[in-house]
Amino acid sequence: MRHLLLYLVAVIPAAAFSQEWRTVEMAVVKKELLAVSETFRKTDFSVEFERSIFRHYSDPQPMTSSKGFFARGKGKEYSSVSGGQQVIQTNVIKMVVDSAQKLIILTEPDTLFSPVDLSGLADQWENYKFQRYESATDINYRITKKTRESSGESMEIRIDKRTNQLVKFIMYMTPGNYFSESIDDETSEVPMIVVEYESRKSLIADKQPALELTKWVSVQNDSYTLIPSLADNYRFEDLRYKQPNLAK
Repeated sequence: MRHLLLYLVAVIPAAAFSQEWRTVEMAVVKKELLAVSETFRKTDFSVEFERSIFRHYSDPQPMTSSKGFFARGKGKEYSSVSGGQQVIQTNVIKMVVDSAQKLIILTEPDTLFSPVDLSGLADQWENYKFQRYESATDINYRITKKTRESSGESMEIRIDKRTNQLVKFIMYMTPGNYFSESIDDETSEVPMIVVEYESRKSLIADKQPALELTKWVSVQNDSYTLIPSLADNYRFEDLRYKQPNLAK
């Protein structure tokens, strides 16, 4: 899973941790992460988060930092804001707003989705080792590659013990030239991505996905048009499948 997702160095520096960690099997990890993923499948809630990107995991300050938002209504309804892109889905359509490109796209709604699916990510962890630390309030995981030659990234995950909610997700990317391609040394950059989640809240009325949609488009008989104040500033594309007209 790379979404919004959100999101990690071959070895996590041991100095970052002072607690006692114990090695666990992947089955233990998957069971707890499945419980976390399930909290994101519940309805009528919202959660805010902050994503920070560091050029190197040892840097004291991030290169960029941005706020994000996810709301889940009923059925297929959800909306999200992250990295300059907004997604609004009702039970009948999905709309993607790309503010940078000044583009709004309509498609059919997703039938399977989750802003965080850590259990699905765990299916890729065959060549990883897992360490677990449990405090009075949190469950912490340190997930690293079994060998330096293994592909993939390393992660840290923090879970609220009482609510099963995701608190913090850190991904350490493998060394490479991610931001300075002109530099020959491909080990100079080891980026770190940090996503911190606020506590979940009940979804308030003005954040319902169906209402959010009306801030962008007008609807009449399954026909969608941009509201007048946006018509001159955004391109609009309706990519939904339309039944061919077979009338002779």
